[in-house]
Amino acid sequence: MNKKTRFEVFKRDNFKCQYCGRTPPEVILEIDHIIPKSKGGADDIENLITSCRDCNRGKGKNFITNIQKREIIKENLKNLKEKEEQLKEYYKLQRRQERKIQKNIQTIKDYWHLIDGKTEISEYGEKSIRTFLKSFSVKEIQEAINISSKIEDSNQRFLYMCGVLHNKEREKKYPGLSEIISYWRKLPKGSGYYRLNSLEEAIERYSIEEIKQAMNEAIKEPQSSYFRKFCEILDIKYG
Repeated sequence: MNKKTRFEVFKRDNFKCQYCGRTPPEVILEIDHIIPKSKGGADDIENLITSCRDCNRGKGKNFITNIQKREIIKENLKNLKEKEEQLKEYYKLQRRQERKIQKNIQTIKDYWHLIDGKTEISEYGEKSIRTFLKSFSVKEIQEAINISSKIEDSNQRFLYMCGVLHNKEREKKYPGLSEIISYWRKLPKGSGYYRLNSLEEAIERYSIEEIKQAMNEAIKEPQSSYFRKFCEILDIKYG
C-alpha cells in the first residue's frame, strides 16, 4: 500500500485509532483491512481503517470482530457523506455572499463615479470598500462619499471618505467617543491634545459623565500635560 493512500485514510479518520480512540504520539498508527486481504478484501479506501498497532495485531484491550469493523466504517462513511453535503451547501452560501458583495461594490463604484464625474475607484480602493462593507451598509458608504465630495483632489477625497468611515466605525465600537473628543477640545486650556487609545479605554470603563468630570478636574491642575493628568485621574494608560 502506498504512502498516499495510507495518509488519506489517516486524515479521514483524524489520525485516531478507530477501535480504542488513541492518537500519536501515544501509539503508532497502521492501516487495517475491514475485510482481510486473505478473504478477498481490497486496498480500496472504503475497506481501510485507521488502527493502532496493538489493536491491529489483536493485542489491545479493545480488539473487535470484522462485523464490528464493518459497523465502524459504515458510520465513518455516513459521517463523511454528511460532511461533504454540508461543505457543498456552505460553498453555495459563500458564492451567494460573494455575488452580493460584488454587486454592492459595483453600486458604490457607480455612485462614486456619479459624484466624482471623472475618476474610478482603483483596485486597491475596491479592497477598502470590501472591508468597509463588513461594517457598513451601501447607503452608509454612499453618505461618506457625499461628505468627502467637498475635497477637490480625487485621491485625497477617497482618503477622506475612508477617514469618515473609520471614525464612524470607532463611534460604533465606542459610543460617545466623538462627544467626549468635542467636549475636551472646547475646554478652556491648551492645545486640546489627546490620545485616542486612552479615550477608548476610558469609554470602556466609565460613563460619559464620569469622563467629562475627570476632564474638568484635569484642567484645574497646573500641569504641562492636562491630558496626562486626565489619564491619572481615571487610572488609564496614557496612549
